[in-house]
Amino acid sequence: MSHVGAPTPPAAYSIRHRPWPAAERVVIPEASDPASGLVVTNRSLLRDGRRWFPISGEIHFSRLNRERWRSALELLRAGGVNLVSTYVFWNHHQPLPDQDPDFTGNRDLGAFVRLCAGQGFPVVVRIGPWCHGEVRHGGHPDWLVAKHEATRTDSAGYLSDVERYFGRLGRELGPLCAPAGPVIAVQIENELYDDPQHIRTLKAMARAAGINPPLWTATGWGNAQLPVPEVFPVYSGYSEGFWVDAHEEWDDSFRSHFFFSDQWDDPGVGKDLAGDNWTDVAGQKHPDLPPATCELGGGMAVAYHRRPVPAALDIAAVAHVKLGSGSVWQGYYMYVGGTNPDTADGLQESHDTGYPNDVPRFNYDFHAPIGRDLRVRESFHRLALQHSFLEAFGPRLAGMATTFPEDAANPARPGDRSLRWCLRSDGVEGFVFVNNHQAVEPLYLVPDVQFTIRLDDGAPVVFPPEPVDVPPGALWCFPVGLSVGASRIRWATANVVTELTADDGAPILVMHAHPGLPAQVCVASDDEQLVMTVEPGGPAVTYTAPTGERFHVVVLDPDQALRAWTPTLFGRRRLVLSDAEIVVRDGALLALAEMSGAVEVFDTGTRTWRRHNICAERPASPVAVALVRGASGRRPVPRSFNGRASAPTREEIDEHGARYRLTIRSIPDDAERAVLRVTLVGDVAQIRRPDGEPFDDLFWSGEPWAIDLAEFRGSDDVALDLDIMPVGHDPAVRLTPKAYRQIRQGGSVAEIQAAELLLTTTVDITPFLGTA
Repeated sequence: MSHVGAPTPPAAYSIRHRPWPAAERVVIPEASDPASGLVVTNRSLLRDGRRWFPISGEIHFSRLNRERWRSALELLRAGGVNLVSTYVFWNHHQPLPDQDPDFTGNRDLGAFVRLCAGQGFPVVVRIGPWCHGEVRHGGHPDWLVAKHEATRTDSAGYLSDVERYFGRLGRELGPLCAPAGPVIAVQIENELYDDPQHIRTLKAMARAAGINPPLWTATGWGNAQLPVPEVFPVYSGYSEGFWVDAHEEWDDSFRSHFFFSDQWDDPGVGKDLAGDNWTDVAGQKHPDLPPATCELGGGMAVAYHRRPVPAALDIAAVAHVKLGSGSVWQGYYMYVGGTNPDTADGLQESHDTGYPNDVPRFNYDFHAPIGRDLRVRESFHRLALQHSFLEAFGPRLAGMATTFPEDAANPARPGDRSLRWCLRSDGVEGFVFVNNHQAVEPLYLVPDVQFTIRLDDGAPVVFPPEPVDVPPGALWCFPVGLSVGASRIRWATANVVTELTADDGAPILVMHAHPGLPAQVCVASDDEQLVMTVEPGGPAVTYTAPTGERFHVVVLDPDQALRAWTPTLFGRRRLVLSDAEIVVRDGALLALAEMSGAVEVFDTGTRTWRRHNICAERPASPVAVALVRGASGRRPVPRSFNGRASAPTREEIDEHGARYRLTIRSIPDDAERAVLRVTLVGDVAQIRRPDGEPFDDLFWSGEPWAIDLAEFRGSDDVALDLDIMPVGHDPAVRLTPKAYRQIRQGGSVAEIQAAELLLTTTVDITPFLGTA
């Protein structure tokens, strides 16, 4: 620890908190809506009278086997998500006009929502009737499209069919709406830009069918004209998208999400569907409502012509920027990947249905934080750090206004190397947000940064003590004036992760450090500043105030931060480090491990780390790979639609692709997960069950293919045929730089390079916690 005097305020990177322009008032619900504990003010959401910061993760129940629903929800909870969002795709439930909509098996909406409730999740249901979601006709059944010339309008014939469908949907959802049930919000339609009356009509029809949630939402991007406050506009933010043409470079609409801004519209999303109606005009957020999102890109789907793979830091940076810019609701699409149910014509959008993009028939993994194989990606861990912070401090953040620097970095100035930063504060405490990462176009080091922050007391807070360099990739969220127990942190140079309670009753502030930046915490005392430098990865450091109150600080190093889990068990928040997934199940803390390793638990009594070993080894179950036949050497005649390349058909892959036979000796029936990971190079691929029917596919983007084999658990000698179409340098198809590096120059490739079976063992680590 060191004592230093107040530094002289520098001129650069100076900002004064600007308070809210108007008093807080309730905007939603309307007077006619049912009474509930959920309201939206002009600043944030309130639940039961308290500020609430929802974090919603999109998971599509009809794209997952219902036996996996619970496991997916456990991982959602482990990642800090506190609200489930799901689409209801009409054509998943009623493929034929003369049949009653099917809500059984994997399509059992009511069972899924009740399971969410049992796991402690409120639910947002996006009922459409047009949803998009890369589903055939946006979720409209084929018979509906053939029957009506005009859909998504107040056409009497179309509304008559919607009314019947909503009536059946109401029987599923009506009893589950809040305040008595878990459904707290319903989204009407999706990406409807210019017909607010149709939104009103659909809402009235849903309410007449018995669907009466506290909150109604609608997507606000694309300069959508919405009937506010009858619906709450929610927005999007993607780092990259498949909807851009193969020859086009990174679009400005993606770049804008890496700048702190009060601009929430994204005119780029869905512009290929908008066609001639696309205006490229960014609409303004409604001035009476706070900014909220329902589609922050948790990953990105691939289309045949364009196959983006967002990096984990891309995903985390967009979410981080939205938090600094004033978001009061972080909503991700997708958070859990899925697999489309199969039909004779497929249920994916494709050129055959007039859709601008061909997408895989089965595979809707979306590169989501939780893959459809229920294994987590690095993006999961990076987002979980933000969500742990929001779990502990989100209610405070939700009430804070954002102040942008007068000369803020701006996407409209190409090549702008200014520091991207802002302040979010309530005037007493706050957070300085910094983003120095951008997808596709790397950013530069920003030298000599020192902040001067003025809150309501007027005294400048100057930190760090000496100017520092901001390296590329930095996502900083530094507290200023943050109260911890009875004390107040003047500033800190580490991100807040969460707050625990020590056995002595004092708070433990958990933070994570950044590469090359000392983790310092400053506490003001009279005219002096006490600066504590905390060693990342070490034991907690204790601060004791002159009055005797104290708090502790523990700092994770950058590697530990990406292995951190903050589960709540026995009424207490915990801190665990593990490469395995850590979930709570039936009152126990479990590690889902693919290999033996260590679990470290932070002891709130001694305030040190305790290390335990777990054993998760299983007998090897090798995968034999045999080439059955090489590729034909002849490619099918290229096809296209509106200038975009079309994917080869199932029959073309069967005829022209290389075929491999993969044989797995045995798959244990007690494995938590059984995943076949195939490293390959090719254009597209499909894999077949032993009966010859395809059950999964891939548009290759340079990443290994994870194939869920849960249905084969308990089987011996499972033989699967995998077909691969050759890939070359095709200008009609845009791959990632990583994928291009894997293609041999001057030729085409269709080969499997490696295959392995990944088995997950469940280990009870509850005893590692010691006494409850």
